[in-house]
Amino acid sequence: MYTKFIAGIATAVVLSAGAASAATTYSFENISGGDTYGDAYASFFSMTVSDLGSNSVLFQISSEATTPAQSYFIGSVYIDDYDASPYLSNKPAGSSDTYSGLTSDLTQGNVSYSYKSGGNANLPQGNNLSPVWDGELQYDADNGAGNAKAVQQGETVGFIFTGNYDDIIEALDDGYLRIGFPLQGLAGGLSDSFISGDQPGGPTPVPLPAGGLLLLTGLGGIALMRRRAKA
Repeated sequence: MYTKFIAGIATAVVLSAGAASAATTYSFENISGGDTYGDAYASFFSMTVSDLGSNSVLFQISSEATTPAQSYFIGSVYIDDYDASPYLSNKPAGSSDTYSGLTSDLTQGNVSYSYKSGGNANLPQGNNLSPVWDGELQYDADNGAGNAKAVQQGETVGFIFTGNYDDIIEALDDGYLRIGFPLQGLAGGLSDSFISGDQPGGPTPVPLPAGGLLLLTGLGGIALMRRRAKA
């Protein structure tokens, strides 16, 4: 009986581990050889890529709030998925429009973006990169009232795409998948461009709370059975 009980616990623990999600956070870097107007602000931007399961992957780009507040904003987001076999599908999960991918429920703040159909997705200063930027996707803020719907300080925009999470993370790490944006509204009306960079803290696993509790319970049950067997 003890053997069957332990086997049942082990099965539950394995299933719980399989249900866990993961997220990886990336920094943004100023493009070397390009403008330097926004260099001092590079550390205020980040991108978190999360595994939602079922080949759905969430990209969230955030602008940190600063003191004193700044007037810059992210008016457009560009994606260079330039490998021969793209890592992001041409029809994001939950989308009826090719590449639209926007998920307003996963944004923070007064943010709204739309896919720019037919755009060339050329990131400003992207010709200074190696290899040169060759963008496929461009999303622009819905600026019916100036830059009101763009990502301001303290705000986040989220996009969901269909793709394999592990392959996407590897592609980002190796530079086969690149995310960039021009930072607008700098002093004097200037702008500067940034591109996704390193993982400052490395991959960050995000286990489900119930899974962690089940794991601890399972290990405790196994230990108890061993003690009883010895007695």
